[in-house]
Amino acid sequence: MAALLRALAAAGHSAHVSTDQRAYSLLALGISEHGRYAASGLAGSFHWPPGAPFLFALANLAAPARAAVARPEVPAAYVAQVVVGTATVPAAALVARSVAGRAAALIAAAVVALYPPLVASAGELLSEPLGALLLTLAVGALAWGLRRGTAAALAPCGALLGLAALTRADQLLAPAVMAAVVFACARASRGARRALAAAGVVVAAAAMTVAPWIAFVATQTHSLVPVSTGGGANLFIGTYLPGHGTIFGLKHAFGPVLRAHVPALRGVPDFRLPEETIVRYVAGDHRGRGEDAYLRARALRNAARFAGHRPGAFAGMLAAKAGRLWLDYTHGSLHRSQPLARAGHVALVALALLGLAAGLFRRRAPALVAVAALLALATVVNAVLVSEPRHLLPLLPLLFAGGAAGGVLAFDRRPAGVVTA
Repeated sequence: MAALLRALAAAGHSAHVSTDQRAYSLLALGISEHGRYAASGLAGSFHWPPGAPFLFALANLAAPARAAVARPEVPAAYVAQVVVGTATVPAAALVARSVAGRAAALIAAAVVALYPPLVASAGELLSEPLGALLLTLAVGALAWGLRRGTAAALAPCGALLGLAALTRADQLLAPAVMAAVVFACARASRGARRALAAAGVVVAAAAMTVAPWIAFVATQTHSLVPVSTGGGANLFIGTYLPGHGTIFGLKHAFGPVLRAHVPALRGVPDFRLPEETIVRYVAGDHRGRGEDAYLRARALRNAARFAGHRPGAFAGMLAAKAGRLWLDYTHGSLHRSQPLARAGHVALVALALLGLAAGLFRRRAPALVAVAALLALATVVNAVLVSEPRHLLPLLPLLFAGGAAGGVLAFDRRPAGVVTA
């Protein structure tokens, strides 16, 4: 059923190609056809993390398709999205089963298989489906590694987290967070020294996975880039209070200034102003190698200034962006959020969070602790950077798995801690 629904979504994908979809497609074609991480018609290739482009490139190698730069298409990539999305269903079921048994696994599998935005993601060439699979597998690997009882058994968890960071740059801190979870969960049974060694394996495996990409980008840009060059722009936009921390707000704030300095844009309304044009204007003479570092530094200065002079407004902006992550479903830029669908999303997410909290109250299972930690990380990151509802999509399979497991634990009458998978 999960595969069929996703195949239908992929077959009926929208003709609209977003900026990110176009970039991922062009990069995939550049990799598969020319063996390089670049493409004509695409500036700043390293703005996008490599995970999804390499997945789509592999798909294109299996079933090649050439396309024009103006409208790149990689038909085989939709098949890859279907496969990845379908594989996430049993992965979530295994996470739930490791905590609370078969009933939890069935509930998690059903929700992940049928949740509409997860199904619809197979029809978009974006990084969220692959990110969801890798994060779900990483939590499953964490639970498996801790049961094995050796530090080396946690290396797959670290490697999967490294791949997740290469797919979704907002997960760059996930290895550190998971290492903290490993240390906290292993300390009581193994002692502080062995728990620290186990946590170190997670970080080391993730670093070794990410390091070749960082080294490659350094040779091309002659600077140290943490996965992608988009972090500085994201941080600047997310902390710019006059723009309310959003891309549209940035366009509204800089629109009059930009039109005054660029005659060609004087007839262009705010919402049509290209984001990259505004970012380049802000970067000024720092465009090129030092742009990302300059934008990060300016963002930190802005955050310190706004937090110091307008703490209430700045805190309200961060809270609003956290709410944007949680309180709406992924519906794309061309469609408005529907009240009934939004209410259903909020109810389902709230129910899953309640189940997760109940499970943590009953039993501090490592998988549940890891899910809670990753959700907290996503909330903080999206409060600081640019926040979109689809940024929660990679974590929803884990949330549903944790909610299902926690709900089953909450209704189990045996004493806390004796439930077995």
